[in-house]
Amino acid sequence: MTTEPSKYKRAIGLRYTRDHDDAPSIHIFGEELHADAIVKTAKRFGIPIIERPELAQALAACELDTAIPVEVFEAVALILAQLERENN
Repeated sequence: MTTEPSKYKRAIGLRYTRDHDDAPSIHIFGEELHADAIVKTAKRFGIPIIERPELAQALAACELDTAIPVEVFEAVALILAQLERENN
């Protein structure tokens, strides 16, 4: 039995509620097959998928349920703004 290689090296899910959170936080993280499962589940529930490997690498060192580092605020803010525009 052979398994297919993972399509995604890593997947990171962020959580952010404008009126509730001070900053986005790491909600879920997975590598290889776990990353594939995260992406598949997100797609099934209509959660947007943004592919930014360099940002995922920077966020990979963060712990779950912690705010993202200040160093990536701008990159994440640009993604959130893009998603906001697409949903309006």
